[in-house]
Amino acid sequence: METPEEKVTRIEAEIKAAQEAAKNSETKLAELIKSTEAKEAEIKAAKEAVEQANANIQKLQSGLNVLTKKIDGIKTETKEQTIVQAVANLIASEEFKADLKNKAFESKGGKSYEIKASTSDLTVDVTRTMMLPGVSFPRDRNLAFLPNLMQGSVGQDKNRIGYIEGSYTSKVGYVGEGQKNANLDEVSAVERYREMAKASARIKVTEEMFEDASYIASRISNQMMTKGMLFLDREIFSGNGDDSSNPNHIYGLKGAATAFDATKAGLKNAVDSANIGDLADAMRVQGSIVDASKANSDQGSYDLNVIYMNPVTAYKYAHTKSPDGNYIINTLTDGTKLMAGMRVIETPAIGTSELFAMESGLAEVYFKRNPIIKIGQEDDDLSKDQYTMVMFLRAQVLVETENKKGLIYVADIDAALASITKTASEAA
Repeated sequence: METPEEKVTRIEAEIKAAQEAAKNSETKLAELIKSTEAKEAEIKAAKEAVEQANANIQKLQSGLNVLTKKIDGIKTETKEQTIVQAVANLIASEEFKADLKNKAFESKGGKSYEIKASTSDLTVDVTRTMMLPGVSFPRDRNLAFLPNLMQGSVGQDKNRIGYIEGSYTSKVGYVGEGQKNANLDEVSAVERYREMAKASARIKVTEEMFEDASYIASRISNQMMTKGMLFLDREIFSGNGDDSSNPNHIYGLKGAATAFDATKAGLKNAVDSANIGDLADAMRVQGSIVDASKANSDQGSYDLNVIYMNPVTAYKYAHTKSPDGNYIINTLTDGTKLMAGMRVIETPAIGTSELFAMESGLAEVYFKRNPIIKIGQEDDDLSKDQYTMVMFLRAQVLVETENKKGLIYVADIDAALASITKTASEAA
């Protein structure tokens, strides 16, 4: 008995033969029409042959379509469907479309359908996993210095910061009537410059990542910019820029700051059982008087209003009371922490043995170029079908020489505490 597949093969062969016959008839018809000696009867016969051949083709093609649908139905019934395929087939069925048109679902009790499907796909990750957006990178610390410093920009066609530092010595004094002051005031002004620092980072990204997971490539770009800002934030405090060996590095606040000196603060061995709150207050005093040995001079003063410390240090003293029963670090209702009248800023960018206090506004960050990402191909990127993503930034920190007196740095909390604490003999 002839199988459906064999019958399809036979019908396809018959269609091919009919198509060949039609082609031959059409060729003969064209030749007859062109011939001036062709007879009407021959032309009519040729036309009828062509029409008959086309009718045979249409009949055979119709039968083939019916048979093909039947075979497809047999295959669909015997092949296991996934749940997704079964539901899709149900929705595409004529029965479902008719029920939808006739509003069969709105009748009392609605209408139910039975579908047969394989449940093996329920263990496949793709069908049972909801992917969350983005990429989860390790969390970074918060910026500590950038948000709290003044910021400026270096304009077009400029590549460094210029400023003028001056000194003025006054010889003001009494004079008699009609007399002149024999002494002239002295003034000087010196131009100074600060070169911009440039930092960069690179990473390789394949073409497949852009094609298959573009959101990951986008997240990498954002992460590069975040890391660039963290690098700048860290270097603002600890950068090793200097005029001689590293003029194109960031000039860090630690290097620019004035070291805490109990003598200049006028508090050498002056405090009974000093704690870190007393030390912070002593740092503020040093900023306000600059140098106790010049107490009667006209030297300026600085109002220290922020103090930076490690979170471990902050926690320790936020839970420690001074002899008067008050916490050394006070926390306001809005979460702001204060010590010695200065706002406490916690950051792991500072060590647990360090303290840094300053008058905000004395240091300024200048940008020539904010962090930007560039994507291109270098070296053998083309042959490896990959790209290089590069992050660039250009910036610099400026604290003018005189203003360095308004930045006070403690390298060793214990040693600084010892320097302001009364000795045993003095305490007695």
